[in-house]
Amino acid sequence: MSKAWENSSRDSLLPMSEPLTADLTLVSGEGLRLRRLTEVDAPDLARISADDEVRRWSDPRALTFEQAVEVIDNAKPAWKPSGQSWLLAITGETDDTLRGTIGLDFETPDRATVGYRILPEWRGQGVATAALKLVSAWAFETVLELVRLEAWIVPGNDASVVVAERAGYTRESIARSRCRFGDEHVDVIVYAFVRDDL
Repeated sequence: MSKAWENSSRDSLLPMSEPLTADLTLVSGEGLRLRRLTEVDAPDLARISADDEVRRWSDPRALTFEQAVEVIDNAKPAWKPSGQSWLLAITGETDDTLRGTIGLDFETPDRATVGYRILPEWRGQGVATAALKLVSAWAFETVLELVRLEAWIVPGNDASVVVAERAGYTRESIARSRCRFGDEHVDVIVYAFVRDDL
């Protein structure tokens, strides 16, 4: 996966001085708030990573509390205007209870992948779908060069397929050996949302 664009004018990727409000909110709506993760979220971040369903479909590695803190600390530099990725907390719009996480990773300035993980007690309540709609709309409104968002879903993860489709993503293909999963590369179903879908 080429990252040659990193040496180009990356400051044009996000034309703003700071994407967050004073309370670390990126965007809110649909009954949710997407904000920067903080150290307070470390226990729940570790709990998400240890969940059986997350490990089955997303990443087989469970984080310790210390590793979760490290993930949060390492994510902070990416919040600059020239950053290429975000890992966001999904909370209630009027409360700060963590419901899950959602992330954007820019492959190039015009294309990014999106991924989401929801705590067990919040699944089946539309949280992932609402968060995906929010972050997708925000990304296209904010990143002027962005043309395409992709969700990569491991075949068999029917719940994630439903989320992507309800959020307006279109199934396009199977990408063979596209995603690293533990010690191996696995096939993924590619779902896409393009600027014309807005």
